[in-house]
Amino acid sequence: MNEKNLPLDIKGILDGKRAFTGPEQVVIDLTNRCNNNCIACWTGSPLLREKTPPDHWKSLEFPYELMKEIIFDLHKLGTKRIRFTGGGEPFMHSHIMELLEYVKSLGMACAVTTNFTLMDETKIEKIIEIGLDEIAVSMWAGDPITYSRTHPNKTEKTFDRIVFLLSKLGNEKNCLPRVTIANVLSCMNYPTVMRMFDFAEHVKANAVYYTLVDPIPEYTDGLLLNPQHSQELLGMIAEVEKKAASLPEHGKIELENFDQFKRRVANSNTGAGHYDNNMIDNIPCYVGGMFARLLPDGSVSPCCRGVNKPLGNLFQNSFAEIWHSPAYCEFRYNAKHLKKNHPYFHPIGCYTTCDNLMHNLEIHRRMLTIFPELEKKLTTLK
Repeated sequence: MNEKNLPLDIKGILDGKRAFTGPEQVVIDLTNRCNNNCIACWTGSPLLREKTPPDHWKSLEFPYELMKEIIFDLHKLGTKRIRFTGGGEPFMHSHIMELLEYVKSLGMACAVTTNFTLMDETKIEKIIEIGLDEIAVSMWAGDPITYSRTHPNKTEKTFDRIVFLLSKLGNEKNCLPRVTIANVLSCMNYPTVMRMFDFAEHVKANAVYYTLVDPIPEYTDGLLLNPQHSQELLGMIAEVEKKAASLPEHGKIELENFDQFKRRVANSNTGAGHYDNNMIDNIPCYVGGMFARLLPDGSVSPCCRGVNKPLGNLFQNSFAEIWHSPAYCEFRYNAKHLKKNHPYFHPIGCYTTCDNLMHNLEIHRRMLTIFPELEKKLTTLK
């Protein structure tokens, strides 16, 4: 392919430092405020004790007008997809509905990850009306008892209300929004993986996403699966996969990123919370040219886990200035060329879980489709 005809993101990857277009996807933490205390949460778990973030951190959120400016700037740079998620619950932000509508008005795909507890029938009608592309619902359970155990400040009645509202959404929407049921598995809830799948089928969801608990040492690492749990889980998810394959075409439920989930469960280091150390250095990290995460203190993180390695602040510079800055160029080069045991990546902890691995695998596939002769060069990290 003539270099002039290359997609701009691929052109940037070949350059190694510069970006010739904006990130294809940006994840925005609208607020740190949350009404849940999920048992494995990095910021809200009751197991954190003195490690719980201070009240000031919990109150942070993006000002509405600044958020609109940032979204418009991303649109001009070529960003195609925005997901609202974060350290808090997006629907705690007083302007969430206006922001969802604004993203869609600019022609970008829009998704939101939510605990769904603040949804009501009016909001459901609105997200259908504006054409929200995806809503990922963080459940961690397929039954009311497990739900209340994994969300200590919620009750079984909360679960029942979520079932009612998700069923309403499933019955009233056409093709959008795509509904994904997201489940974080720990030693508390892993035996219920089939119930989680059945729950998704019951509310007419489009997909189920499973992942493993991301522990904080000495605080939430008691939630980790031990080797026996992992072996049991492998058998259970084989049954889930079999059931998913047996569903009729009109009722199909996608198992999102399931191959990587199975690999993580089977990893011999899963009991220590290291899920991706057997994969992460097999391919380069391309995330610096395709993705960014924005935090409510203004920090721009280069990847989902890179909150301790911010590359700029939106209260000081525009996103475009940060995106094209020397710090971002350095990150792109290092991510592509260095193994993730290099000290540069220590603040990120890539070997634990890479939440951008699915994006990297897709870009890597595209690269090798265009340039198959680069395979050896791309997979040789320093």
